[in-house]
Amino acid sequence: MHNHHESIVRIWLAKDQLIYAAHVDGNSGNYEKWPGWVCEEVKAAFGHVELPYAHQVKSFESIRQGNHTVISTGTGSGKSLSAWIPIVNHLVEYHKTPPRLSTFSRKPKVLYMSPTKALAMDQWEKMQAVSTRLPHSFVMGACDGDTPKEVSYYLSKTADIIFSNPDYIHHSMLGNFARWQSFLQSLHYIVIDEFHHYKGLFGAHVALIVRRLVRLARLAGVNPTVIFLSATIDSPDDVVKKFLGVRTQCVVIDKDESRQSGKTLMFIRPRAVIDKIDTNEGPSKNSSPKQKDMVRRNSHVEAGELTGVLIDNNARLLTFVRSRHNSERVTQIAQNYLSETDTSPSRIATYRGGYLASERRELEKSIKNGQLQGLVTTSALEMGIDINSLDCVIVTGWPGTYASFKQQIGRCGRGEADGLAIFIAGDNPLEHYILDHAEEYVNGKNKIEAQVFDIKNPHVYIPHICCAAREHPLSEKDFSDFDIASPSILHQLVEQNLLVKVRDSWVWNGRLPIAPHELVQVRGSSGTVRIIEKDTQKLLGTVDEGAADRTVFPGAVYVHRGKKYRVEMLEENQAVVSVDTRSMTTYPRDVVSIDVREVARQQEFPGGIMSAGNIRVKTRVTGYDMRDEITHTHEGFVQLNMPERILETQGFWFALTNEVLNELGVDKDMMPGALHGAEHAMIGMLPLLAGCDRWDLGGLSTALHIYHGLPTIFVYDGASGGAGFSYHGFDVAQQWCAATLERVRSCECVQGCPQCIQSPKCGNNNSPLSKKGAVQILGYMTIALSHL
Repeated sequence: MHNHHESIVRIWLAKDQLIYAAHVDGNSGNYEKWPGWVCEEVKAAFGHVELPYAHQVKSFESIRQGNHTVISTGTGSGKSLSAWIPIVNHLVEYHKTPPRLSTFSRKPKVLYMSPTKALAMDQWEKMQAVSTRLPHSFVMGACDGDTPKEVSYYLSKTADIIFSNPDYIHHSMLGNFARWQSFLQSLHYIVIDEFHHYKGLFGAHVALIVRRLVRLARLAGVNPTVIFLSATIDSPDDVVKKFLGVRTQCVVIDKDESRQSGKTLMFIRPRAVIDKIDTNEGPSKNSSPKQKDMVRRNSHVEAGELTGVLIDNNARLLTFVRSRHNSERVTQIAQNYLSETDTSPSRIATYRGGYLASERRELEKSIKNGQLQGLVTTSALEMGIDINSLDCVIVTGWPGTYASFKQQIGRCGRGEADGLAIFIAGDNPLEHYILDHAEEYVNGKNKIEAQVFDIKNPHVYIPHICCAAREHPLSEKDFSDFDIASPSILHQLVEQNLLVKVRDSWVWNGRLPIAPHELVQVRGSSGTVRIIEKDTQKLLGTVDEGAADRTVFPGAVYVHRGKKYRVEMLEENQAVVSVDTRSMTTYPRDVVSIDVREVARQQEFPGGIMSAGNIRVKTRVTGYDMRDEITHTHEGFVQLNMPERILETQGFWFALTNEVLNELGVDKDMMPGALHGAEHAMIGMLPLLAGCDRWDLGGLSTALHIYHGLPTIFVYDGASGGAGFSYHGFDVAQQWCAATLERVRSCECVQGCPQCIQSPKCGNNNSPLSKKGAVQILGYMTIALSHL
């Protein structure tokens, strides 16, 4: 039986949009008695819990015994409570002990770390409420980039619990370790929330930050227990060892025994707009009906209108969108819909990164107290910020991993009533592969991706080794903390004048004019570009410097809080924009070349060779395409003269002989389009296995690359030094090619479309492309690699 909002959606949908729908029943949960060691006042402070779930009790016991513990269960399963009960109980027990001078300096302290400021603030507010119900008051506070210096100084000396994020821990806590000495020497617990978000370059940085933090605590005489709170991840024990060091032992609790509300999941595609003949040569008089491919609405237009429909029918909801730009766009479409139905557009707003801190806090407060009925948000509100009684969640495009998908859809149906979760597929191969396998994604069968990060990326690893050497001299006993195989890397840093050898240790060269902590960009950005409104000189927001050429290039359409702007000028650290009223979006074009620097892995197979290693990518934005924001039709190209950018990174590539391609029927005329199509499709499908996003990757295909002298396809990491994604692609190459082949071959189109071999980020405007040739190449690779 449909609930009210599900019925509204079914009425709104066109007949061919709904691909799959299923109802997932809730369950009553499996409860256990409180452990005898939990104080009565602690139970009372968390008074809303009559009995804990069985998996929570297992967590309590593991943490109390001092084990590093991974709690990997679903949304709403009480992961935070699993950590806080034994921690708070320890603090209460300490206060019950008669005070002695010998124990005062060892008062147990706690550091809570989350990927975002918003989640840390949310947890702080919750624990403040708990603290007021305890017999002993605790000093706690949030420390982030917005915290006044005098407040952080006070907390460094007095706090029992600090709520923070990796950026602050690196730059302020470890960067000023002497001031935090008293906190570190009593650090008993480190809580790492939303652990599944630490992947790629960000994951590598955070792993090394935590290793440095644990090292300083141990040097101060304590051995903190690290508690990981995560959605479901693949091989959590192995991931923790990769995160903390190979010698780490941990307890994994991944059986979810919580009470769950039921929910309906709907998998839909955007509605058809028009039919067109899909052929590179244009319409032909002889085209048969089978050659017609369907043109569908952009998924963000679909999400915006559906958000408006549900808000208009009094739903409380979150609409998740993949990017800042599109979050603004979806909000604007929803507000336009509500205006047309005489409903207040102010019932919906955008929440994303790049906003000022005051704006974020205001939005968080408004959605919690009901002043706002819904938010269009990036992944920031995927995390554990508590918003109760949501009726619906709309997931616009695949959020990167199955874990994130479960987190997002888990935000609805938390009360007594069932929830409604809707997945809207965008125009890319991965999302239509998911539509084809929707039942598996409902049941969660075999859909747990690897958590990929590479701490040995030299752009990450070397600066962190330098930071560690500044925080405390490095010696051979520290080698296991940082997976240092031999002193040779430290000798190299001495030769580069970064470290100084002092007897049996290595220390940071203090004569240098900069601290090593300033060399680390935790989130992979080399800086930010400020976006300034021309007429008012108002700061609208920021964008990462590395993304500026592709996002705020001169002429680009930029959206902020539902309002469109056109970029008039891009300087070194500033983009100037003015209001834009056109119904237009912009997409950059670029030219790319690749040099192979070093081969780390290689595998020959009949008729070809597959490799992974370090490469140099040269890129230059040459102009941009203009497209109608509703129909996505091409409206023109504008040429630009932008500087060349050089990226040293990791890549995966394979080359096939011309003889093999000829046997496959891929002749020299078809070859460029065949390689290009296979490249696009493989980039689109790697996130299925590597837990990344297609925007984290780049690619190049060429009929003759100088390295092998053969037709070659490259897929590379978009981060300096590499994030590990392309190396993971080498490890799962056969599975990767097989999934890509299935999607391209099963696509309903004739010549190729965004659901298989076209790409919105293509620097050549998706030309040339050959779907037939791509199928032949992918089919050959799938078979050839299966025999290795």
